[in-house]
Amino acid sequence: MNEKKFTPGPWATHFVGHGESSYADILQASDTNVVIATCGPVDEELANSNLIAAAPDLHDALEEAIQVIGAIGGPAYSEEQRATVCRQAVAALAKARGEM
Repeated sequence: MNEKKFTPGPWATHFVGHGESSYADILQASDTNVVIATCGPVDEELANSNLIAAAPDLHDALEEAIQVIGAIGGPAYSEEQRATVCRQAVAALAKARGEM
């Protein structure tokens, strides 16, 4: 697939504070913890931080899904490979919804 031009994942959401003074940093989950973005304090903005943090996972899961779906009818992927792709997509969407 195409070369990634964004900060590599995984990204994570780090919530700070409570109430009206709260915010969320979206970090590259590595030793350096590079801040990708800051959202808050509005509830919708805090929810947006989960979606932003899930972006690299969603990108990777969808790239893999496209490859697997494209192979249907061609050289077949195993049931295990299709199940793995589904699990990745489900996990990426759960992260985007803030469920992980």
